[in-house]
Amino acid sequence: MKRWRMYLVFLLLFLVACNKEKDALLEGIEELNVVTQNVKTKDFVLEVTTPTVIRNGEILKVKASLKYTGNKNVKLSYGDPIIRFSFTGSNYSRAYTSLGYVGEINPGKTFEVEDEFKVSQSGEQILTVRTTEIDINNVPVEGVGNEPYLKDSLSLRSIEIENSKLSHAIEVLVK
Repeated sequence: MKRWRMYLVFLLLFLVACNKEKDALLEGIEELNVVTQNVKTKDFVLEVTTPTVIRNGEILKVKASLKYTGNKNVKLSYGDPIIRFSFTGSNYSRAYTSLGYVGEINPGKTFEVEDEFKVSQSGEQILTVRTTEIDINNVPVEGVGNEPYLKDSLSLRSIEIENSKLSHAIEVLVK
């Protein structure tokens, strides 16, 4: 009977040690799973940096930048913030005001936006990053990644607005 208890204690200690090693390995994996992805149009590059693996209850921190790659100064019209985020793994929903801005920008101008979400849902979740409507010299830019937002029920103006945005979705695994 003493031997049996000793084996049981040894087995429990072994399982606890394995679990701690797994947690340590998971932390290392999460750090390695930070990705930077981008989408490009004729005049802009939208770049997004985010973890692709995170634990439920943690804070998902995301960064995005929008760089003007044109070769001349232009008048840019956009909403503020110019880059907006949504995340399916959070119970919190963003409410953005659409203040319009107009200003001249030079080649290489970069807008940077950071945000964070309290993760509250496990499984495969989607981080969506979109710009506001963007016009160059009063002409809507040709966007990218907007197919999911184009519905038959939209007016022509709404379709034009959706098409002038840059959008990118990234899958995030919440453990």
